[in-house]
Amino acid sequence: MYGELDIPDVPRMDAVHFGRRPVSSGPRLTPPRLRAVAAAEATHMLPTLDVADVSIPASMVRRRADAHAKAARSTGAPHSMRLWREGHQRALLELTCEAAGIPAGAVCETLRWVEQDAEYHVSATFRCAAH
Repeated sequence: MYGELDIPDVPRMDAVHFGRRPVSSGPRLTPPRLRAVAAAEATHMLPTLDVADVSIPASMVRRRADAHAKAARSTGAPHSMRLWREGHQRALLELTCEAAGIPAGAVCETLRWVEQDAEYHVSATFRCAAH
């Protein structure tokens, strides 16, 4: 019926052919030795990550950023775009922590945001002490 395909005869693969591999004669790797770790010790070994995905009104972010810029200028910092940009990022970070309930002392690993329709959509990852 399908003579134009010219498919060669393929030997049938039985279950006997599966799961058998030749033994390697090369060097063998020994698996690492596992040791038991107490539950209290395990929480101190690995940092925990908290992820925050929040939406913040743009007016709130601007007010907080302006407050940071004014505070910096009152201490003698010259007015610059860098001053406002750092205040803006600090405002986003603080408001994100407040909105998501991130514990004090958490270190921000990633911070991404986009302004859309008078809101900032913020996504951040924080490394926290075990809680």
